[in-house]
Amino acid sequence: MPREKSKTKPPKRKSMRIEFNLFEDNTQWEVTTHQINSDILLRSVLTQGHVSDINLRFAYDERSSKGTISNTDNQVIGGFAVHF
Repeated sequence: MPREKSKTKPPKRKSMRIEFNLFEDNTQWEVTTHQINSDILLRSVLTQGHVSDINLRFAYDERSSKGTISNTDNQVIGGFAVHF
């Protein structure tokens, strides 16, 4: 006997908007994504931020939903904010 298909849809994934700001040239942009991790942040900064240093570090504060972007010399070169 064939199995009846479920008529319920999977829960819709919430998207979030991430606003980036690099201090040099005051470069700003935003992306929309369903998840946030260092790979997603790095990919966005490398493709849209035009930085020469690929070894970036990201620090994120969950309370404020804001983070910093640092280079290999531990200098803060920008920031980002997450909007849920």
